[in-house]
Amino acid sequence: DDFDIRAKLMALNAEALECRAAAVQLQQESRMVLTKATEMAKRANDELEQQTLELKAQQEQIERNRTAENERHVRLEEERQRLKELQQKQLEQQQQQQQQQQQERLLAMAKSQAHEDEFANWLVRDFMNDNHYPACIVRTSPDAVSMPINVNYLIVTETENLLDSQEELISTPLNIKFDFITNRQQFILVAIPYIVKRSSHRENVIKVRQSNGVWMSMETNEPTFDSHKEKRFVECKLPESSVCAVVSRLKRDKVLIENQSS
Repeated sequence: DDFDIRAKLMALNAEALECRAAAVQLQQESRMVLTKATEMAKRANDELEQQTLELKAQQEQIERNRTAENERHVRLEEERQRLKELQQKQLEQQQQQQQQQQQERLLAMAKSQAHEDEFANWLVRDFMNDNHYPACIVRTSPDAVSMPINVNYLIVTETENLLDSQEELISTPLNIKFDFITNRQQFILVAIPYIVKRSSHRENVIKVRQSNGVWMSMETNEPTFDSHKEKRFVECKLPESSVCAVVSRLKRDKVLIENQSS
């Protein structure tokens, strides 16, 4: 009987050990499952939080894009309106400039016609095709048909102080000598060809050097000559022998505006 009891006790101890081992294994597996479940829950929470942040960032970006697009449309509309106003202003300025140029052309034509009518019977002395003289055309009254006229090139040193600010020399400077007292000639007309630099803001005038060395602008006219239709001339009255040249300068109203602006 003792042997049977001992055998049963040993069997029970073995079963108890197996149960304990199984319990330990179950406990370990439970811990592993719990740890894994905790990790999965944490990962799920992290992913949910990340998705929430990404969704919020996307919504904020969409809102920023919408705001930027609205601002871009506003800027485009403002720029379109500004360009429209600028084009309208430029168009008005062009129309005003064209009207002014047309008025100037009409006045110049009227002045030129009156000038030509006044001196239609004056004699023409053409120095255009003689290489010994600077190119020009001189007109004298019929009473001075025999009056000697000398036209010579001007040396460079004698052109000192010719040009003022914003002026350009556009002709060959020349020296004209004549005896107006002996021939009872109050003045002669001298027409000087020039290099064409036409601008609506500039004008071409003849400047004459005075006895004190100061160059003075003369009242000028722009005649045409049938024998030299391809040339452009500026003409003025010379009451005495003179040194003269054609210069291009800003019109007086343009100079006045610039001086006021500065």
